[in-house]
Amino acid sequence: MRVALISHLPFGAPYLLARLSETHDIVAILHQKKEPDSLKQRLRTLKNCTRDCRQKWLQRQTFLAAKRRMAWNKETRRTARKFANPHCIPDYFVTPNINNDQEALSMLRRSQPEICIVLGGRILKRHVLESVSCTWINAHGGVLPQYRGLWSEYWAVCRGDILNVGSTIHEVTTQVDAGAILSVERTIVNNDETLRMLMMRNHLNLVEHVVKTINDGKVLAKTQRSSIDAESVLFRPPQRALRNALLSSRIRDLVNTCH
Repeated sequence: MRVALISHLPFGAPYLLARLSETHDIVAILHQKKEPDSLKQRLRTLKNCTRDCRQKWLQRQTFLAAKRRMAWNKETRRTARKFANPHCIPDYFVTPNINNDQEALSMLRRSQPEICIVLGGRILKRHVLESVSCTWINAHGGVLPQYRGLWSEYWAVCRGDILNVGSTIHEVTTQVDAGAILSVERTIVNNDETLRMLMMRNHLNLVEHVVKTINDGKVLAKTQRSSIDAESVLFRPPQRALRNALLSSRIRDLVNTCH
């Protein structure tokens, strides 16, 4: 089966590519990267610096951005080429926003995928979903319909709902985590592990869940209910200043603190 991957997650994308390439052809990889600040905005923050200071700072930022991009590019290509069919090397494209990038959409159409997998990234607009005649699925790191949005593991733990920590594969729509549910799997929670470890473990389980769903043919099913109902809540991530402390906290402490 011809598969395209749209992702902004450097942690999960190479692993998912490696697993899918064992049984499918990866025809396109589209890396969604956040839009950087404009050059004018960057210089405005350094208006009190000397010219040499600004020049060195910009050179450093450019170098770091290029290094991050090349690391993702190199790792992704290395993984894909190692496992993929040698006659089907995937196209690779970096874009800050696929919704406004005609070149990225043209590359996707040329690849002619049968399945497009979304692993993190922006909400896709209708014209993007209609531009390619294939099945669009999203890999969500939470149990739907209860936990839509980001940091689903944290909100489930915080509410004491540890039986609903897991992942969901669903069809992509123009709403957040609102497509028809194809498959749901739970992740067992260890009270002695940190939230960071739980999220990483759930993310790895999510990758395996994607592979299993595609191999079992559940992607072609169209009869499942929508992931939006009376129970569903759209969760937002916690404040940025609190995230490092929360990620280092043990699950037992989080449950006790939230209750």
